[in-house]
Amino acid sequence: MRTARELQQYPVAAVDLNLGCPAPVVYRKCAGGGLLREPQRVDAILGALRDAVKIKFTVKNPHWIRFARSFDELLPVFARHSLDLLVVHGRTVRELYRGTVHYECITRAVAEMPCPVLANGNVHSARNAAEVLKITGAHGLMIGRGAIRNPWLFQQIRSISAAKPFSSPADSRCWNTCVRSTKRLVHQTCANRRRWRKMKKYMN
Repeated sequence: MRTARELQQYPVAAVDLNLGCPAPVVYRKCAGGGLLREPQRVDAILGALRDAVKIKFTVKNPHWIRFARSFDELLPVFARHSLDLLVVHGRTVRELYRGTVHYECITRAVAEMPCPVLANGNVHSARNAAEVLKITGAHGLMIGRGAIRNPWLFQQIRSISAAKPFSSPADSRCWNTCVRSTKRLVHQTCANRRRWRKMKKYMN
């Protein structure tokens, strides 16, 4: 609660609770996706935060643990706390970022939640983005790794949504983007080996 109140002293658009991180170091501490094992605790946390947060309050990336149990228990919990936005990542914690996204769960959240729902998970191209929106009926998308691989993805999605043609960036533009990213990393204080390891996500 202390952090939520402090954040509201700054010109932020919203306070977001991340219930989705599947990283083992986070999950084992019963944080991120680990919290989803305890629906009653999630209920209490959401209630306390909703009382403390006077601006928009959002919840991001529930990675459902077991769809048959956790999804049925948690969706009504989210629904009763007057969230301003819910982002649903349609994979379980164990699935991490691999495997098929369970879009049917996002579709159900869209139908049952009183607030807007964003779809998240494996959005990697403009055509794929349009397909996900059509399948789920979501109000929008949250994109992570797809934007790292393709920084032009957002503009491409806007173009296809407006029925306008779009094209992939020229090789020279991709190269210049990688060069700029490399220069930024060179100025970081981390070890040289770590800097080049971080470059992989841009070069991929």
